[in-house]
Amino acid sequence: MKTIPETCQRCQGWVWHRATPCNCKQSVVGQISHRDYLAAVGRRVAACRKCAGMTLDSLAARVPMSKTGLWQIEKGRSEPKASTIRGLAIAMHVTADYLLFADDDS
Repeated sequence: MKTIPETCQRCQGWVWHRATPCNCKQSVVGQISHRDYLAAVGRRVAACRKCAGMTLDSLAARVPMSKTGLWQIEKGRSEPKASTIRGLAIAMHVTADYLLFADDDS
């Protein structure tokens, strides 16, 4: 099991991977908002698409999905379904893990 070194700011207890989870409802060090997470996923999708030399139209046709839907994902305005992430990953020759969980946004 992967150990994640994030602790509660209030009680300094381990938030994940501890016998009794912290219930003090305080924010977690390093935790990002859902909107920021979607924006990061969108940036990775856009970067991979550009690196693969694909346009919005060509990638949307390969997934298949609408160009507008893909644009909304890239802008962080829409949460992609698991099947969409899978299709994007296959079309761009990357892993779904990279699109969803990469540490860097370069």
